[in-house]
Amino acid sequence: MKESVEIKMSTGKMLGILFMEYGKPWIIVALAGIFIFILLGFILDNRFFFLALMWIFLIIPLVVAFLFFFYAMQPLTSFNCIPHKVIDDDNKIRIRTDEDKEFIVNKSEFVNRKTAGDFAILFFEKKGWIGIPLHSFPSRDDLIDFLTSLQPDYSLP
Repeated sequence: MKESVEIKMSTGKMLGILFMEYGKPWIIVALAGIFIFILLGFILDNRFFFLALMWIFLIIPLVVAFLFFFYAMQPLTSFNCIPHKVIDDDNKIRIRTDEDKEFIVNKSEFVNRKTAGDFAILFFEKKGWIGIPLHSFPSRDDLIDFLTSLQPDYSLP
């Protein structure tokens, strides 16, 4: 059983990962709509500028709210912004907070892994994702053992 030090992801880092993983098509469509309305405002009529402002102040916040409530509020993802420890058991991963609240996810639900800066982002089926800093375990070997138990062909950057 390996246990990490107490970790916490900044909200900016979490939102950045959230937008890069799930929000790209939504943001591209929203920005394209704004660009088209501004262009039409210059070419046809000034009223298109108001449509661009409506997209900026209505559509973009709705996209952000959708991403937040649909993806960031998943059970595992919500632990990223509060102090927690990651505990590696045989077939499961336990996430424990300071209040001794615990969330357990099976390793069999692991789907994918990506590296974002100094974080290893672990995606789980229907549970969300968890960001684990590359310096979170007491030794680098413990981290490598933990990550290879999820994905045998894992190599650190």
